[in-house]
Amino acid sequence: MVEKREIHTNSNNMDNVMKLFLENKNIPKSEKDDVEEFIRLCQLGKINKGKKLSTKRCKKIIYVLRIPLNYFKKDTSEISVSDVEKFDSDLMNNKLRTSKTER
Repeated sequence: MVEKREIHTNSNNMDNVMKLFLENKNIPKSEKDDVEEFIRLCQLGKINKGKKLSTKRCKKIIYVLRIPLNYFKKDTSEISVSDVEKFDSDLMNNKLRTSKTER
């Protein structure tokens, strides 16, 4: 069996990425718990037809989910169609900013 080797070293390991995600005060606790469970199941291979996702892929999922969860600041069950339309509009008009960009 061929072992995958990580050739691109990254200072952000999975524990640090998850810790930063869980410390985000704008994301509701229930959503944090759901994402944490989803990532755990991805790593076990329960989500992707028995194929375990790599650490790199799981970190990417967290980074991608962080943006809309941070934007809405409420449970996904409470998000309305108008909320999604506003998010889409803000996204298309470059109104969304990360913490690294100037406001």
